[in-house]
Amino acid sequence: MTWGMECVSTDRRAKALQQMREAATQGVPYQLALLDQDMPEMDGLTLARTVRAEPTLAATQMVLLTSVGVNGVEVSEAGVMRCLPKPVLAIRLYQTLAAIMSGVTEEVSSARAAHSQSPTPLAGHVLLAEDNPVNQEVATNMLEQLACRVTVVTTGAEAVAAVKQTAFDLVLMDMLMPEMDGLAATRAIREHEARALSGHVPIIALTANAFAKDSEACFAAGMDDYLSKPFTLGQMHTRLARWLSSKIRIAMPASSAASTAPSAETLGTNQAMAAAEAPLDPKVLTSLRALRRPGRPDVVEKILNAFLSSSAELVVTLRDAVSRADATAVRRAAHNLKSSSANVGALKLSAYCRDLEGLGRAETLAKTPEVLAELEAEYARVEAAVNQELRADAGVAVAG
Repeated sequence: MTWGMECVSTDRRAKALQQMREAATQGVPYQLALLDQDMPEMDGLTLARTVRAEPTLAATQMVLLTSVGVNGVEVSEAGVMRCLPKPVLAIRLYQTLAAIMSGVTEEVSSARAAHSQSPTPLAGHVLLAEDNPVNQEVATNMLEQLACRVTVVTTGAEAVAAVKQTAFDLVLMDMLMPEMDGLAATRAIREHEARALSGHVPIIALTANAFAKDSEACFAAGMDDYLSKPFTLGQMHTRLARWLSSKIRIAMPASSAASTAPSAETLGTNQAMAAAEAPLDPKVLTSLRALRRPGRPDVVEKILNAFLSSSAELVVTLRDAVSRADATAVRRAAHNLKSSSANVGALKLSAYCRDLEGLGRAETLAKTPEVLAELEAEYARVEAAVNQELRADAGVAVAG
């Protein structure tokens, strides 16, 4: 590049992360990343959140390139410094990069002002196929916030049966479920549509994996889109808005606004470091609280209690699987605990689960006892923090 910068480009998320991790390991991390919002494997904001969540990559400054409107709060929370509309003018790109590299900071372009309002309500009957109770609660409440009707099933077989009986506007399909996984269920639904000459129902995969082969498998099975877990209200809205019509002039409840938790830059260095060390990410908890609605049961209490119940069983299952050197059982239990942990903000615990899942997937179990020990120690911290959060919320409710 003629601007005196060394530049490496790739059109794949997995390759970008690999290059960034290798550079960080070698002590020459990338200072800046330009992310396209519309990529085949993972959108730019999801990639930005992945980068921001990894300590060795978090210092990388990120710029989002987009041809569509994006939620300003989501952009900020993902750690993106600036947004640039496509097609990108060379002079505008140069000015933006020069400002960032010289340390000049500003709010995230005009996208923040134009798109920081609550997501526009959507119209539609959505089938949610998800067996994890924590993920069920989170997704159901988000869908209801978006004014969608929701039907919940817990297996792939139930999803196929439900689609045969009811004309849904959209299906959210978890990839890993008992009896029949999301891929098999999708193939069965597409076969039914072909035989019955019925309409094509959009199917969006819900996946806690970020591997290229997983997204390719989704599309090969007949899925139309995918949403990486954990996801926010804004991210769900962005995905669903592609397939569902909007309800115009329906006001969203005030509590449904996207989380406006302060970023690390706003908190200051000491507070940001404290937040990073906390068992539960305060920003995730703030996002969960934003799902509360007057006159309805406390969704935060329901989600946290569901986590305590399901996670305790999964830790026992993991312990047993590791002792038996059962790679498949390790992978499945770690996968389930990974997504529910992330949904309540237990990001470090989720990272240990990701490591165990990877070992199970590769069937290399020699290090699993060591990782499991670290996971169990972190789980004890998370369990205590969740119980403390429940007690604090109960105290607020009693005081109120």
